[in-house]
Amino acid sequence: MKGGPLTYRDFWHFRGRQSFWLTLHCGYRLGAVLALGAYRLGWSPAALTLLSFLSGLAGVLMVAFGGFSPVVDGLLLFGSLHLAYGLDCADGVLARATRRTSQSGFLMDKCADLAGSLVVPGVLGIAAFGKAGALLPAGWHPFLLWWSLSPRVLLTGLIWMKDSLSPQIDRRTEEDQRNPSFFLRVRRLAGNVIDDITYRTGIALSWALGMYWEFVLGFQSLCFLFLVVYAMNSFRELRQRES
Repeated sequence: MKGGPLTYRDFWHFRGRQSFWLTLHCGYRLGAVLALGAYRLGWSPAALTLLSFLSGLAGVLMVAFGGFSPVVDGLLLFGSLHLAYGLDCADGVLARATRRTSQSGFLMDKCADLAGSLVVPGVLGIAAFGKAGALLPAGWHPFLLWWSLSPRVLLTGLIWMKDSLSPQIDRRTEEDQRNPSFFLRVRRLAGNVIDDITYRTGIALSWALGMYWEFVLGFQSLCFLFLVVYAMNSFRELRQRES
């Protein structure tokens, strides 16, 4: 790294290069800006991790208990959830650019991600529980509340475990060198469909339109389908590696 103060280009250099397209070109763009601001203010990567969780939590709590109109709620969700994701991208960028990476920081980041993936749909599900939707009856809400938490969290956990068993590629700093197989292309396509930015935008838009439960059913069903395919392919890859 060059001498002197770091710039936006320095932080952009440490983006997650194997991220899905929207995260790479939107999330990490915002993350590099936020990392630069944090660097100039003297904030630590851990502070950004905490702010990421708190900003997402503040947004869903305002929507759940603020009593605003659906459109205002949608705007609040869009702003707070995308700010939280930008901060989530920024903490790792700041840590790598300033050489402050650590196992404890990595664990804190993953714990905050997991907590957020449970808190956001959990709070919104409680707020929407019993409210009539556009298509789905209220009798579906107990199942949908559970469904809003399960497939995506399980998929995220499986991807983390798979990555821990594949240390040969640093997905934070290296380009993907794997052969562009059919499965890999399908995985990238599916990953872009269920990427964090798509998910957070869908939450905000569906809430504003009064179709939150319909979004939960469709999006989490896609996550479940991808979970099954990803699990089957992961077991196949690991068995081939062991043989």
